[in-house]
Amino acid sequence: MGSKQQAIDQIEQRWQSVSILESFKRSKAFIVATAILTVIFSIQLIDLAKLSLSSTLYSHIILLPVVALYLAWLEQSDQLIDSKPNRFLGLFFALCGVAILAWQFLYGGLREAVSIEGENDRLAYFILSYVLLIISSALFLLDWNRFKTHMFSFGILLFIVPFPSVAKTGIESFLQYTSAEAAYQLFALSGTPVLRHSDLIFELPNIKLEVAPQCSGIRSSLVLLIVSIVAAKLFLTKTWKRWLLVLFVIPLAIIRNGVRVFTIGQLCTIKGPHMIDSWIHKSGGPLFFALSLIPFFILLLVLWKSENRGNKVQRIPESQTII
Repeated sequence: MGSKQQAIDQIEQRWQSVSILESFKRSKAFIVATAILTVIFSIQLIDLAKLSLSSTLYSHIILLPVVALYLAWLEQSDQLIDSKPNRFLGLFFALCGVAILAWQFLYGGLREAVSIEGENDRLAYFILSYVLLIISSALFLLDWNRFKTHMFSFGILLFIVPFPSVAKTGIESFLQYTSAEAAYQLFALSGTPVLRHSDLIFELPNIKLEVAPQCSGIRSSLVLLIVSIVAAKLFLTKTWKRWLLVLFVIPLAIIRNGVRVFTIGQLCTIKGPHMIDSWIHKSGGPLFFALSLIPFFILLLVLWKSENRGNKVQRIPESQTII
């Protein structure tokens, strides 16, 4: 009996050794594939780094690969059951990446951009193709269980893709108009005399204000969105609570921008129109962003504590009698 159990243990040890070796080979193949793709897209990646260093909207991009690697390190596990790669899904991502790349080459990818917007669009589609091909390589080379473990890290890489001009304009317009509406409601609630000439133009006693695209707060809203996604992953376990935290960013961004417009309008009304040139208008964005973090972290703390209370209830010892 003892020899039989010893034989079973030896077989299990050999199987585990084979699984670890196979997993190592797959990970090595994925690293090699990623390095090859990085070399192929090196020109576009250099342009992306330059864009990140020169644009306030995309300053976060250069840090995201580090964040993705750190999250992948946190997600690693030695307790995964070995499985086969999901090559069918990998083929889908590969076709999407190649299709975007082919479209760029056939319809202007190699042409000289006629505007900054056109150049940014070209870069956006190339980087999107790069990310999709990396995900495709992971699906082809890593086993399915390991890919699912690191799925969030791969998803974070999508945020290194710059906005195409159409998407950027659409997001800016949404935040611009909703922020203007929020500011108008605040003026009305405060009793400040205000005449609304259009959706974006307000006339106050001392000044006429227009909510411009630069007032949309798209950069701070994007950063807060990324922070909410990472925080939801790290601190929350229930799906609905993660979605609640992430979706909370939308009304929070609108209210933050509305409060900023309202504050500038009140300062111009009370102290004079010269306040339109004050630091709070030109450089006050970080201040209002910091203030918006207060309700965000309060909600995160409430959701996190509610999960901890639920876990404590579930850990009641079986020997304890509940009346």
